[in-house]
Amino acid sequence: VELNETDIDSRATHLLEEIHRVRRNHGENDLVESNMLQQVEQTFEAEDYLRALDSEVDRLLRSQAMAKRHRISTGDVNYLEC
Repeated sequence: VELNETDIDSRATHLLEEIHRVRRNHGENDLVESNMLQQVEQTFEAEDYLRALDSEVDRLLRSQAMAKRHRISTGDVNYLEC
């Protein structure tokens, strides 16, 4: 399923909020339960979970940049978005 920019922005915002929550409330070795990555409740060590969240944010930003690059190269761009 391809996400539009609004979906990507919303998902990235939720991921960043989750990163902030985990960093604020958990130590590196604490266990964290979350359904943020798979929509199924999972248990992670906080350090591993933060790494996975960071990777997901990176993936979303890369896909958004690639989509924007494609729109620019094909001339299908709203210059107010750039």
